Amino acid sequence: MIQKLTIRKIGPGEHATCERILRSLPDWFGIEAAIVEYVRNLEVMETWLAETTDGPVGFLTLNDRSETASEIHVLGVIESQHRQGWGRRLVEHAEKTLRARKIEFLEVKTLAPTRESRPYERTRKFYLGMGFKPLEENRLWGESNPCLVMIKHLDAAQPAQLRNTLIANLKRSNDLYRELAEGIPEKALGEKLPELRSNTIGQQLWCVVGARESFARAIKDGSWAGFSCSLTGEGCLLRAEVLAALDVSARMILDVLPTIEESDQPRCQFALDLLEHEASHHGQLIRYIYGLDLEIPTSWKKKYALG
Repeated sequence: MIQKLTIRKIGPGEHATCERILRSLPDWFGIEAAIVEYVRNLEVMETWLAETTDGPVGFLTLNDRSETASEIHVLGVIESQHRQGWGRRLVEHAEKTLRARKIEFLEVKTLAPTRESRPYERTRKFYLGMGFKPLEENRLWGESNPCLVMIKHLDAAQPAQLRNTLIANLKRSNDLYRELAEGIPEKALGEKLPELRSNTIGQQLWCVVGARESFARAIKDGSWAGFSCSLTGEGCLLRAEVLAALDVSARMILDVLPTIEESDQPRCQFALDLLEHEASHHGQLIRYIYGLDLEIPTSWKKKYALG
């Protein structure tokens, strides 16, 4: 299960928590003077702490540069918590906060690609995925640490149309599956199409659940890691287990969809591929409804003009 994340402003005495996070990341924060400076600036700069039920996982500090621009002064997420979406959530929270203040531009500085560094290659990829664009390379940090300035335009009216459409469609799709699973006789979950090579209705729903779980991981990580499903072969024949798995897998997807930036093409594509997969199973299940002479659920009649 994806853990719930809470983001809040740091309180008194929590500077040490941020310092521990920085010191746990020597591949990114290995210069003592820089760590001391980052911690000192927590006193005067706006800082947000990200926590799960297991405790703090990361933080982000903003430095307002002018009436129209701000900067991510420092962002750190515990390395064992990388690829969970926490850094993305912190940046999105900062962007939402800045848009509310009519800030138009968000800047971040990171190590330039002219100095080879695997950790910072990941950092640049992260910011590119968040919609930041390279602006310039300079020697702010000296010849041995070339600085890349990246910038993002924060349109105050930035649309979330794609995300909202994805979320609405996923919710509607889950309602369709639930009504079908609730309305048919439980034994129908184990039935195949007569005189045709096919699997069972339960196995169709097993594939739906597994795709959601697998695509949720892909959206979170930004890469495909293969298909797996928590619903067992026996479980896909039991109505209660099917319904529970549909709800849990839908929740997994609904938790990660809001983290997608419309500029992040790979994650958007994963989400679109999932919706295509959901729709394909709708079409297949319609064949089962007719082939097994099952009662057509009301929502299916309405959406697909069945009768």
